[in-house]
Amino acid sequence: MMTNKERYKQAFSTLHASRQISLEGCKMQKKEKSFSLNRFAVVMGALLICCSVFYWSQSVYAYTDATAKVFLEKDIDQTKMDAIQAEIEKLDGVKDVKYISAEQAWEDFQNKYFSGEDAKGLAESFTENPLEDSQNFAMKVLKDADLEKLQKEMEQIDGVRLVSLDKVEE
Repeated sequence: MMTNKERYKQAFSTLHASRQISLEGCKMQKKEKSFSLNRFAVVMGALLICCSVFYWSQSVYAYTDATAKVFLEKDIDQTKMDAIQAEIEKLDGVKDVKYISAEQAWEDFQNKYFSGEDAKGLAESFTENPLEDSQNFAMKVLKDADLEKLQKEMEQIDGVRLVSLDKVEE
């Protein structure tokens, strides 16, 4: 009794002898199959990467149209700040609310505008924080938010001193 392997060898030998098939042709067919599978895998991988990049860019773009800062009254306590933050977070279109203390605002200002040896001496000449009433909540705003309505709503919150909205130009 012949095994399948032996039958295949015999059939191949018969076809090869009659010049109906060649060893190179068999190898080429096998390569073409693997090449098409590789091509399919590459195309699917590239498609997946493109979709991921598009999704990420759309989610980032949705929040980068405007930024807002809500400056607080000078002598406000932590409980009131927490309540203000909760109210701001509930407003439509507001995302990524972050508290910035007066000390952090002064440090950020120094890092941005006082660079170099001369400027450091100038910053050190201040004995008190010139931005002591600059504690605020910084946030990103959805690109489709009604900025005027949002500003009016934030200004109505008890403990809010000033609202600054910066629209990013495209």
